[in-house]
Amino acid sequence: MRKRKGTRRLIGIVLLSVLLVACGVGAPDIPHMVEGRQDCLSCHAQGEQGARKIPADHTGLPNDRCEACHQAP
Repeated sequence: MRKRKGTRRLIGIVLLSVLLVACGVGAPDIPHMVEGRQDCLSCHAQGEQGARKIPADHTGLPNDRCEACHQAP
């Protein structure tokens, strides 16, 4: 009984974590306007002009997915 309760708790924590990550909780805001700068990867893929490089877990994501998690001003 005790093992089953611990397993359920762990599954709940994992599911909550996945949900929070999927919803972009904690994703940093975009610090600049995006109009005319919709090609995020043109700067962020290589960290050009002081831009933050995209993290490894974002590899393969297209430009149109950025604002799903990151909010522009």
